[in-house]
Amino acid sequence: MPSTYDPLLRLELQATGENATTWGTKTNNNLELIAAAIAGAAIVSVSTGDTTLSTANAATDQARSAILVVQGTLTGNANIIVPSEPKTYAVIRGTSGAFDIAVKNTGSGANLPASGTDIIICTSTTCYALVGALDARIAAVSASVSALNVQVAAVSASLSVLGAQVSNIATSVSAINTQLAAVSALVSTINALDIRVLE
Repeated sequence: MPSTYDPLLRLELQATGENATTWGTKTNNNLELIAAAIAGAAIVSVSTGDTTLSTANAATDQARSAILVVQGTLTGNANIIVPSEPKTYAVIRGTSGAFDIAVKNTGSGANLPASGTDIIICTSTTCYALVGALDARIAAVSASVSALNVQVAAVSASLSVLGAQVSNIATSVSAINTQLAAVSALVSTINALDIRVLE
């Protein structure tokens, strides 16, 4: 039985008893390809339209690499087409030109940020932008916090007005207490007088 190749990383799967004199070389090649899948980088040049990553059984290719360094001058929106197999890519965008770049397989794909990096997680049917999704959530939280700050400022202003009204009420109550004290003193004075009504 001849060698076969795994669908995820296209490594050579040697049949039992095959490659007796080249087994070590083929195993070392597989280990190098695994290293590329974990930490290797591939340059991907784009300009517009679709750019399909290279794939090769038991040989170096772009699609196996863990890191995609995207370069080029964009003249239109571009798509980087990856294999329809589960894979995670760290993508570094170093292009010029104000156009979109999407990483996709058979699904709608994931848009890269205008500059910087993203982590793209692909299933066998579509790709998702991990950092971009996180940025969107952070932006939504930031907007909510901003709206909350506006509400807090409004409540603070209302409390300030209420504080002024309470202060006015306290002043009025103090004035009333002063008047009551004067009336009370007057009543005491009147009660102390020995007034007799002559008939």
